[in-house]
Amino acid sequence: MKTLFASAMAIAALLSSATAAPTEGSVVERGASLEKGLTGNVLLCSSSNFNNCNLETFTLTSDWPCLALPSRFNGHLGSIGPDHGILCRIWTDSSCSEASNTVITSFPGVSDLYSDGGEDLGHSAHFIGCIECDNC
Repeated sequence: MKTLFASAMAIAALLSSATAAPTEGSVVERGASLEKGLTGNVLLCSSSNFNNCNLETFTLTSDWPCLALPSRFNGHLGSIGPDHGILCRIWTDSSCSEASNTVITSFPGVSDLYSDGGEDLGHSAHFIGCIECDNC
């Protein structure tokens, strides 16, 4: 019994000393490079020129997820700034289809979605998807 307990304690100590991968709540410095399979940060702002922002963390996949924008930014997305290695897409409706695609961006992002190319895309932004991007 003593040997079993000692073995269990040794394994627990070994596991606790291993470096843990970042989780969905962890923050990575803006602009940092990413490794595959990690979470990544995207700066979402309700005003243009990266004002009134929150740093949102997304779990990155190789397929386009279709997620509702956080309520604060739903229909009020003035700027978007993904970190290096992240490609984000903004859609107008939950079909998240090519027809409802408004913006595709990577680092450093888009500073004024309310007048991007003379078009107000920020007020029609309702859904987001971010993926890993090897060539961004």
